[in-house]
This record gives sequence, structure tokens and C-alpha cells, in this order.
Amino acid sequence: MIFPVLPKPSQQSIRRKWLPGTLCSVPNSDNLNVLMDPAQNLIAVAYVVDDKTVYINLEALDGDGVHPQAAGERLSLSDDLENTFDTTFVRLRGLGRHIALSRYSNNENRTSLDKVWELQIWDWKYSTTSCSIFSGAVPDGSSGLADFGFLGNN
Repeated sequence: MIFPVLPKPSQQSIRRKWLPGTLCSVPNSDNLNVLMDPAQNLIAVAYVVDDKTVYINLEALDGDGVHPQAAGERLSLSDDLENTFDTTFVRLRGLGRHIALSRYSNNENRTSLDKVWELQIWDWKYSTTSCSIFSGAVPDGSSGLADFGFLGNN
């Protein structure tokens, strides 16, 4: 059996009131997923611009603006599949200084060989580009978006 070693939950309470559309105010964008980590005072918002390019904004939970420990304001996905990838589903997870984004295309107009999944991982405190990229074809009959998790901070 594998037992995860989880960080201690934060005892800090953070109260914020976000109005609709204020989590990501980039023009022509749609929010895909949100990750909140109170222990690190982090909110990460994954969004797509013009139904094509996916980004992740990193902000502080207790204030406005870029997270003070982040390598930058925005994490960018690798361009390997960007031009041919229509993002349909997204899952965002984090553990410590790592953030992972899994995405999948379920475009019914594509053949099964064109349907793909991708997982990218960032060390968000040190780089705005992903340090690990995994991708592959989606098998016929599969829902495509597999669940994933971290085993530890490394």
C-alpha cells in the first residue's frame, strides 16, 4: 500500500469575495479550473483564450496581484500540441511547489486517433514553463480524462 504524505492543513482563514468574471479578466477567455492552496496563500486559475491557448495565472489568496513566491504571473503550456489541441476538459492539481494540469479533447468531429490527452507539471516557484510533459492518444471508448495525484513533493 502507498500512503501519501500530505502537508499539514492551514489553520488560517481567508475571506474573499470574487465577483463573476474577476478570477480571470483576460479578454476572450474562459475559466477552465481553479486550484486554491490556503497553506501557500495560492490561487491558480486555468483558462483558455480564444478556444485555443491555455494558461494558468498565479495569484495570492489574501490580496490582488501575482503571488510573491511565483516565478511569474502566468504559467504557459508547451507549444508541442498547442496548435492542434482543442481543450475540452481540464483538471488542475497542486502539491507544494508543483502544479499539474491534465487536459483532454473530446471533440466529436475528430477520429479516435486525433483525440489526445496531455499532462504538464510546473515547479511554479522557479519556472513559468513546464518541467514534465506527458501525452498520448485516447483509446476508443475511454472517457479520456484520467485521475492523477502526487506521491510526494519531489
